[in-house]
Amino acid sequence: MILIKNGKVHLGNGKILENTDILIKDGKICKVESDIDEKDVDIIDAKGKEVFPGFIDSITHWGCLGSTFTDMDYEEKTDPVTPQMNIIYAFDAENCTIQELYKAGITTVGVSPSDSNVIAGQIAAFKTYGDSPYEMLVRETVALKGSVTSTVKKTYGDQNKAPKTRMGISSILKNALEEAKKYDPSKEDVAKDEGKAILKKVLNKELPLIVSANTKAEIDGVINLFKDYDIDLTICNAFMAGKSKDSIIASNISLILGEQVNMQDHNDEIDLDKIIDIHEAGVNVSLSTSCDMGAGGQEGLLWNAINVYKAGLDSEEVLKMITINPAKVLKIDDKVGTIEVGKDADVVIYTNNPIECFDSSITHSIIKGKIVYCKGECV
Repeated sequence: MILIKNGKVHLGNGKILENTDILIKDGKICKVESDIDEKDVDIIDAKGKEVFPGFIDSITHWGCLGSTFTDMDYEEKTDPVTPQMNIIYAFDAENCTIQELYKAGITTVGVSPSDSNVIAGQIAAFKTYGDSPYEMLVRETVALKGSVTSTVKKTYGDQNKAPKTRMGISSILKNALEEAKKYDPSKEDVAKDEGKAILKKVLNKELPLIVSANTKAEIDGVINLFKDYDIDLTICNAFMAGKSKDSIIASNISLILGEQVNMQDHNDEIDLDKIIDIHEAGVNVSLSTSCDMGAGGQEGLLWNAINVYKAGLDSEEVLKMITINPAKVLKIDDKVGTIEVGKDADVVIYTNNPIECFDSSITHSIIKGKIVYCKGECV
């Protein structure tokens, strides 16, 4: 058992508890209260420090790039519609040692296929520490990944096959949904089709759909295409979401904002003031460090969070964008995203609030009740 004592605890839901203890047992949070008195525990003194739920990077290709960043096992560029592809078979735990994300407080990631296909395959959620994908797995098939970006046009235009245009992308996506709608494997004359079965789950709201869209035209096109479907839809990348603010708010979708710090084609188009307006209107907004980029570095998620804080959003609201909001998008909020009794003991401790200042360093990272990083010590 681990007992974190006297910390300033940020629950991840907007609330802060001063001088609060957290008792961890069997990989779970079992008490969050003041003055916990428990015998036979390993005590972490968090007095004067700030305690957070483990951070969550919503969308990344982390673990799927190979040791030289050349394997690209998350890209299957042979067909624009591959919903049957499962990212778990691209994930290699040994690749994760290149960027030890848990040393920056990132304890969970949504690992996704690339943006090369219109429908690219299934997203899974993983912890950021472990020896195998199956040990690190939080939940398999948390969402289906799609894309309407220029990456699709380039991928298949280079092969001189459809889709080469945004028209082609929309047509293929619409056709795949309509074919899935008609799919009924209970009929004797219908052959089993795993891809259509996955898309059917999207149409039945059993599985979320996360679609990459960069520009205003792409974002508006996705919203219009799906207006007649009652599905659980998230738009990621969303660099020009501010220009589509009203339609996003009206459409009842979620957003994952793409990397703001490193070089991106559309970085200059990000309007954080309007992103804050979208968040304050009740839209679930999460942050990511990857999207089209492969895998972000350790500090990237916090740098993105700091940008939103500097734009004027309260730090506890920003914290939601890297904790409970992505947990909800990935449908793993029953396990992670807040410091709450019964949830996985994913807890990180900082000297100061890393969203509010650069002068902050992580002292402990705990994943499922195990201390995986302690500053100054080998774990």
